[in-house]
Amino acid sequence: MACEYCRADCQDITDLHIDDIKRLLSFSNEHTVGNARYLISGGEPFLYPQFREFFKLLRRYAINERFVTITTNGTFVTDAELDFLDSLRYGDLRISVSLDSINANRHNAIRGTPNAFDDAISAIQTIANRKGIQCLVRATIQRDQLHEIPDMCSALEQYGVDEFSISSIIPSGRARNAASLWFDADSKKQMIEIGTKLSSQYSSMRIEVNDPLRYANKPSDGCEYTFGGCIAGVGGFSIEPNGNMFPCALMRNQTIMNIIGKNADQMGSEFASSNFIHNLLERNLLGKCSTCRSKFACGGCRARAEALNGSYLETDPECWF
Repeated sequence: MACEYCRADCQDITDLHIDDIKRLLSFSNEHTVGNARYLISGGEPFLYPQFREFFKLLRRYAINERFVTITTNGTFVTDAELDFLDSLRYGDLRISVSLDSINANRHNAIRGTPNAFDDAISAIQTIANRKGIQCLVRATIQRDQLHEIPDMCSALEQYGVDEFSISSIIPSGRARNAASLWFDADSKKQMIEIGTKLSSQYSSMRIEVNDPLRYANKPSDGCEYTFGGCIAGVGGFSIEPNGNMFPCALMRNQTIMNIIGKNADQMGSEFASSNFIHNLLERNLLGKCSTCRSKFACGGCRARAEALNGSYLETDPECWF
C-alpha cells in the first residue's frame, strides 16, 4: 500500500532474522511481568517469510496473561493462516485490522490502494467469526473525520468486532511534513470526549482512544513511577526490521541500540544504560509537561513533542490544558 501517513515510509526493506528474534524474545521475557503485550506489526506481518516459524516460537513466550496482537491491513488474512494460528492455542490472540474510514472511497484514498476497504472489511468479518481470536479494528483518523466515529462504532458492532481503537495521525514518517493531517489541541480534546462517551454506550464492544492525553486530567496521586499514557521506553520498546530498537515505533531519532547479533545480556546492559530510557523513566520533561500533575499518569506523546517542538522531552503540542 501507499498510506499517506505511513510511519514506516523510510524503513529499510528487509526482514528481521528469526535468530535475532529468538535472542530478542529471550531478553524481553527476562524483564517482562504481568499482562504484557507482544505487538506484531510492520509493514504487513502476514508477508513475513517465516510467519509460521515465528508464531510457533512466540507461543513459548506468550504465556499466562500475556497477549499477542497482530496488526494488518487485511489483504493477506486467509482462513488457512487463521487455522494455523488457531492450532497454536494462544491464550489471548488478537488481530487488529486497520480501517481509517467507514467510507470506502476515503479509506482507499488514504491507503493509496483501490481494494483496501473491501479487503479490510472481508478480513474483519472473517476474524470476527473465529471463537479463538479476538477481532480488533484500529482507525487512524484525521480532524475532519470526527463525525464518522459514531457511524464506525455502529457498523463495527454489527460485524461482531471485539474492540474499536481510535487514534490520530502522529507527525512521523510520511506524515511528518503533512500538517493538514495533524490534530490540534481542540480537535484532540473532541476526539477523546467522543470516544469516552461512546465507550459507555456499547457493552458488547470495547472502545478505546489510543492517545496518552486521555489521561491528561488524571493526577499521579503523588506516586511517581506509576505510569500511564505514553509508555515509550518505560513500558515497552519497538524493534525495526533492520534491528534498531526505539522507545516507540514513532520515535525514530532515539536509537537505543541495534540488536543484531547481540545476546540477551548485552541487550539488557545497553537498555539499562541508555540516556533516552532514563530521561523517559524519570519523566525529565520540559515546558508545561515538566510541572504537570499528570506527567507520570499521562506523560504526553513524546513523538509529537519531538516532531513539532524539537525535543522528545518537550510539551505535547496537542495538550489543551
